[in-house]
Amino acid sequence: MMKKYLLLTICFLMLITGCGKKSDMDVFNSVIDKSIDNLKIKGKIDMVTVLKEKEVDVSMNIDTNVTVKNDTVLFTSSIEKNTITDNITVYGELESNKLSLYMPSTVLDSKLGYNNEYSCWIIVDKLINNDISIFKIKKLQEALKKSVRSEDFTYIDKSGKTSHYKLKVTDNLLTRMYDSIDGIKEEILTEPINFDVYIKNNKIVKIEAENIEGIMKFSTDEEFKNIKKLSFSLELSDNKETVEISDDVKKRALTENAYKRMISINN
Repeated sequence: MMKKYLLLTICFLMLITGCGKKSDMDVFNSVIDKSIDNLKIKGKIDMVTVLKEKEVDVSMNIDTNVTVKNDTVLFTSSIEKNTITDNITVYGELESNKLSLYMPSTVLDSKLGYNNEYSCWIIVDKLINNDISIFKIKKLQEALKKSVRSEDFTYIDKSGKTSHYKLKVTDNLLTRMYDSIDGIKEEILTEPINFDVYIKNNKIVKIEAENIEGIMKFSTDEEFKNIKKLSFSLELSDNKETVEISDDVKKRALTENAYKRMISINN
């Protein structure tokens, strides 16, 4: 589940970062037009979600590097989570709507209750819904640019070279976005959702939001709909290092079932 939340965060940030005194809309259109091929994301995500019919508080500190090459999203992330004892590093590759994740076997050991000294890479391949495919991100990015109006994106103040704006997502804004992509909006956003957006040198450098769980009901993924509370504070910068998943990791990675068989044989 953690890996889905991480991927959703990355894709959302790509949406609004690829996503005065110019006019506020000039600023918005300028930052939304920027190509996000390399992105560094660092900060904290807090949520309350439902796991096995119980509400669980989840807090994650993440340090993530993203590279986009030929419509493929590659990312590596160091994650510190309140429900695991050690920091972990995961690699991910999103191509079309296929997600391949490479994670240390300790994550699976914790999930399955294994006490295993042997460490290896586990690969998880799955097809994901179009909510978070790279093609859907680009389509939604264009829809966001067409749909946001001056009342949705407003200037707040300035500190040094950093300007603070507020992006207010309302049901009317979502309706315009759905209409622009010929989509059908089956839910109603009863309360506006606010994102604090900080821009420096024509780039978004920080995004903060509190209590934005209402947006999750528009997802087609049941796990996202289980989120009862969601807040985050994330700093964004250029990623100076191209993300690569080494051939060694890919060749040596075991599927979850293969790893379980290996553990049962050794035990």
